Amino acid sequence: MAEKKKCKEREFTDNETKKLKKYLEEKISSYCDERNKEITKNATEYIKFYDDKEKSKKEIKDFSWVLDADKKVLKLGRNSKDVNSIKWGIPNMVIGNPESADFYLCLLNPRVQDSETKADNVEEYILKETGKKSKEEILGKENESANYFRNEYYFKKNEYKKHVDNYERKEVDDNQEIDDDHKDATPNVLSNEIENLLYITKNEKGFDSFELWYDDYAKDHESSKSKKKHEKKNNPFRRAYYLHKYYNFLYREQFDKINKNEERKPGDELTVFNGLSENRDKLENLKICDLELFPYRTESKPSDTLFKKGNSYKDLKSSQYVADLIIKRILDYNKKEPIFVFRSYREWFKVIEYELAKGLGCIKDGGELTREEELELLKKYDTKLWPCFYGFSSVQSGSLSKNNVEKAPLIGVDIEEAKYNDIQKTFKLD
Repeated sequence: MAEKKKCKEREFTDNETKKLKKYLEEKISSYCDERNKEITKNATEYIKFYDDKEKSKKEIKDFSWVLDADKKVLKLGRNSKDVNSIKWGIPNMVIGNPESADFYLCLLNPRVQDSETKADNVEEYILKETGKKSKEEILGKENESANYFRNEYYFKKNEYKKHVDNYERKEVDDNQEIDDDHKDATPNVLSNEIENLLYITKNEKGFDSFELWYDDYAKDHESSKSKKKHEKKNNPFRRAYYLHKYYNFLYREQFDKINKNEERKPGDELTVFNGLSENRDKLENLKICDLELFPYRTESKPSDTLFKKGNSYKDLKSSQYVADLIIKRILDYNKKEPIFVFRSYREWFKVIEYELAKGLGCIKDGGELTREEELELLKKYDTKLWPCFYGFSSVQSGSLSKNNVEKAPLIGVDIEEAKYNDIQKTFKLD
């Protein structure tokens, strides 16, 4: 009997669940409203840098995408590549449907595309990130591509919102349960990236087909003296960053059974591209979602020096938002447990724990848990949330392979066979 009581204490009571859901819904709605207003305002300014000749150099230099609430936490006064990328690079936060996905890739932050170049203002930043030589080249022809990840410049304000968070929330009644079996029609990162590669080969000069493009790269790669440097710079598949970095292995297993246990080599990615492009109509229905804890772009992992004294990720409103989405998704599921795979799990954990504590009324905003309170909270965390959480075995590799996914944060504890099978099923296209 004592054991049953102990187990019960580790679970959320009905009142705690109701209180937590109310807190999450209010926080998420409030954040979305505030963020969308700021994105619209910032997008208007961003576009004017190209079509408004009255903009002063100071206005162009001082522009920032960082949300007002996050500016209170970050140090943005220094002139460095990372700080400039944070201010001028369009943030990424949510790609996919965070309310109904079965698989979530939870990353630390989006990185800069061209980290070797330095810009003095937002105009130069846009040119270098897009690979254009002049304003006229950008303004010359409106980009008709439907994807949101190719450029740092758009003609329509709404495209900036989609770049930051491409999920349009729908209000849900408090008593309405999410149907885990419904189809998720929100574009996800894979459907966008394949469309992007197809668009490039169709519309960009010099890229008649992806196959020819990739074949030229593979030949150059074999003859290159510095293969790693060549691959980083010229591999066309890197235009599909998430597919190249994280999801490639899952689709190698689907489309190339012979090579699935071999080391990756030029040609494998072409097999994956062909397989995905042939199934492009099915990609958008994949129930996957990508989240970024720190939505702003940096060249390397954001350091503690970016935060004002006494602050960390948990104090960023944008980081709290994605943590709230994770907690809400786990509380909402009624059938199949969602799976979350984290880069930098410890940073994510601190924000999730903080939001959990505030949602349950253990602390107020800015407060700190006592050690005793934290241990009590962890009992509930470990019972409800932790079973859904995984990380990567390798610090360098983000490949979603059986040998590279493990329980978080238990170092060396591989993912269960059944759970990895669930991941594979989520990405299955046939």
